[in-house]
Formats: sequence, structure tokens, C-alpha cells
Amino acid sequence: MNRILTIVTIVLVAFASAALAEEPAAPSADEIAHRAADIAGGNAWEKVRFISFTFNVIREGKVVASFPQAWDRATDTYRVNGRMPDGIAFSATINLKTKQGQGTYNGAVITDNAVFQKVFGVAYGHFLNDAGFLLMPLRMFEPGVHRTYDGTRKDSCDRVWDLIKLTFDDMVGLPAHDTYWMWVGRDTGLIEEWDFKTPAVGADQPPMRIRLSDYGRFGDLLLSARRTIAGPGQAITFTDIKVLPEVPKGAMGAGPSAGAP
Repeated sequence: MNRILTIVTIVLVAFASAALAEEPAAPSADEIAHRAADIAGGNAWEKVRFISFTFNVIREGKVVASFPQAWDRATDTYRVNGRMPDGIAFSATINLKTKQGQGTYNGAVITDNAVFQKVFGVAYGHFLNDAGFLLMPLRMFEPGVHRTYDGTRKDSCDRVWDLIKLTFDDMVGLPAHDTYWMWVGRDTGLIEEWDFKTPAVGADQPPMRIRLSDYGRFGDLLLSARRTIAGPGQAITFTDIKVLPEVPKGAMGAGPSAGAP
């Protein structure tokens, strides 16, 4: 009897060991992020010099704010216009590295440095937020971006998403101190949702959930043109998207001046 039990035990252990050996290891954050980036455009991103778009804020089905923007990646020149948080119209053409530029405020050319600094802060914030929102799948491997695998989510139809947690160092061209969770469809490789928290959100509060949709081909990039924010009837759309290997003539205006006013 003891011999039989010993044989059975050995067989069971062998089966268990084989099952464990065949169980696939959890994917790494970089493997998932590379797949998502490759699907979004991958190496094609390196050949893009110029990208422009309009960032639209939608509330209850109506456009309540629009910010046309353009980025010359070779010179790090960024252009944006719209309205300040207090409703005053502005335009700015800035250099992201030198922090210099020029612009208008309430319809007048900016000549006062204090006004320029205020407008620059708003313009740079649009670069961080708006361009970051549009291009996130392609910017996950920039210096200062940290990726961590954070498990899976599954719906009632057994669709599976792999979650990548993103955190950022200061001033890497993405929102520092925010935390993002990218939901990457295991069957599509697309980022279909992202959740994020800012430092202002309490640790016991859930992150904001944003669904990505309206994927389309722009040049050689595959980008989502709509973000729907769960709950408040708000969405972000990207219109007039252009992705080009060269800067169209006149697209960046006069360009940044030699120094801030």
C-alpha cells in the first residue's frame, strides 16, 4: 500500500511540476509598451518632424474650448493659441528647451516679461497635457518615464487588458507627479483606456477613467482622436491632425525670438 501511495504521489508531483513549467510568465511592462508603441507607429515616430492638431474640450455634446497647436520636433518649437483660464485670448510660439518665445495677449503683441511668463506657462502646460494626451503611446520610452506591470483586468466577455503603470520624473515633457495606468488590449495591442491620478486626488479616491476611441491613421501613425471621460459628460477630441516629415511653409509663424520680451 505504501508503495502504491508513493507512486501516486510521485505522479501527482510530476503533473503539478509540468503544469507550473507550462504556465506562461507574466508579461513585462516593456514588452507590452513596445507592442502598443509599435502598433501606434513605432519607428515611424522617429521620422516625424511636424505634428499639428486642435485640442477640443467637449461638455454635454458642445465644444466649449479649442486650442490649435503645432510642434516642430527638430527645433522644439511649439505653437498654441486659444484662451487663458480667465478667458483672455492668447497666442504663443515658444521654444521648449530655451523657454524663449513670443506671443500675443488680449490681441496685443507681448512686450512685458511678466505677461510673457504667464502666457508661456499656459502654453507649456498645453504641450505637456494636450500633446501628451495625443501621443502617449509613442512617448512611453522617453527618458524619465517609468513603466511597471500592474496586472490584468477582465470584463464579463473575458476580454483581457494588461495594465502598465506610468510615473514621470520632473520636466521630462510629460506631467510630472501624475500617475497613469494604461489599459492595453491583449487582443488588439491598443491602449483602450487610461486611468490617472494627480497629486491633488486623495489616496483613497479612485483615479479618473478615460476611454480612448476613434482610432485613425495619420501619416504613418495610428492615433486615438477621442477621449471620453467617465462620469461628467465630458470628452476631448483631436481634430485637424497632421503628421508630416517636414514643416509646411509658414506653419510655425515667425518662430521664437532670440529671447523673452
